[in-house]
Amino acid sequence: AMQSYFFIYVISRQIDVQMNGDGVRFDQITYPFYKKDKEEGRLTRAEAQGLVELLFFKLNSEGGQLRPRLTGSFQSGGLPEQLTFTIGGVTPEGEDATNEVSYIVLDAAKAVMLQVPDIAIRYHDKMPKELIFSAIDLLKTMHSSPKFFNDQCAIPKLVSWGIPLEDARDYCIEVCVRWMIPGKNMVHRQHCGNFQLPKVLEYALNRGIDRVNGKQLGYPTPDPLTFTSIEDVINAYLTQLDFYMGKFVQMYNITDALYEEYLP
Repeated sequence: AMQSYFFIYVISRQIDVQMNGDGVRFDQITYPFYKKDKEEGRLTRAEAQGLVELLFFKLNSEGGQLRPRLTGSFQSGGLPEQLTFTIGGVTPEGEDATNEVSYIVLDAAKAVMLQVPDIAIRYHDKMPKELIFSAIDLLKTMHSSPKFFNDQCAIPKLVSWGIPLEDARDYCIEVCVRWMIPGKNMVHRQHCGNFQLPKVLEYALNRGIDRVNGKQLGYPTPDPLTFTSIEDVINAYLTQLDFYMGKFVQMYNITDALYEEYLP
């Protein structure tokens, strides 16, 4: 099951880098395999945790396929995995979905102390206190993981958007904080690009000329050597910002139109 998950993850990530190929309630999809192997004597809990730890190491070795210049400022060596395992939450019937793998994921994260994957806890008032305490213990250790999401807020909100209750109860966290329904497209249309405000300032101070390739990519604002006050800098910056925000809106409108037509 671990190997199959990893293969599917790698393939889907190659297809869709921005979504990092994942949106999964890890404890829910793996528990049936764990339960069967444990009942039939093929696997102990300790061995299962060891496999999850090995998976964590493997996921950390799978960096992005883009060279650093294209991948922002996360890592100088390329785009890191911004992968989240969602655990906890409720079943389609609204009952607590906590299982033994939920605890194994937290224990594995404590053991290896790696950046990837991040852990998301779907909290609700029926959740066992033991899982909450285990998550808090990990938070004390990792400082930034796990992150908590409140089912009692998220599920009604998803339903208010027209998502069926059964699907809303199955939501998970994709990448950093985005809600998504596993296997159902609902979030990626928002991610047609990233806006870098420092780059806008760079163009404002270089007449809209890109310092990397020497091309006129920004608006042709005045030569900064002619500036006489900070107001001139601010005006050039706002001009570039207005220019690029217009381009950004165009990209989003095109993205929305394509998604509505091909992936409704």
